Amino acid sequence: MYLSTDRGTLGSYLRSQIEALYPASPDAFGQFDRVVDEALERTEACFARVVLPGYRRNAKPFYNHLHGDQSAVFTYFAANSAWRMGEESLAARFFLLNKMQNGLVCMYDTQMPDVFLLIHTVGTVLGKAAYKNFFVAYQNVTIGTESGRSPSIDEHVVVYGGSMVLGATTLGRGSIVSAQSLLIDVEVPPGSVAVGRSPDLEIKARKRDFAQQYWDVKP
Repeated sequence: MYLSTDRGTLGSYLRSQIEALYPASPDAFGQFDRVVDEALERTEACFARVVLPGYRRNAKPFYNHLHGDQSAVFTYFAANSAWRMGEESLAARFFLLNKMQNGLVCMYDTQMPDVFLLIHTVGTVLGKAAYKNFFVAYQNVTIGTESGRSPSIDEHVVVYGGSMVLGATTLGRGSIVSAQSLLIDVEVPPGSVAVGRSPDLEIKARKRDFAQQYWDVKP
């Protein structure tokens, strides 16, 4: 994967940010390099499927640490990798860095899929849900639990800006949630579009395929 700066500089840049904003003892950075390396590997695998401008260079995945949407995905991977390695203090610091820099709230123990895309990120809250690959979320989206129930999101789902997906909502494969919609405890069939706000939600057949706008595969 191509990087906008070399690996050493990227690591120093991230560590200096964390140390300046969220001071910690040196012990908190024990597996820092391993976390960054794994996050870069996960970012490469994710961006290899993205066809949007700026995600490829010479036909290879490209990570630009000054691209907000890309940074949000990488920093989530770093937080989650740290958590999986048992480094919760470091995971919390990457989470806070993501929240401050990119306006994204996605806890380090939230299990995002291997391949997903965030667009504009500010105000987006990705809570506990069953996410599958090729998920796209725009700005100011909220996904989370309601009365102890969590959403289930199949592959190739796009949730547009300002929407909320809550409770036992099921989003079928290739479904779309229109901007400013509110879904609570509803089922959206595969290939459908959800428009409006529960309980007066309208669900209709999708007229076109959005997948090739984002990904190198068909839904």
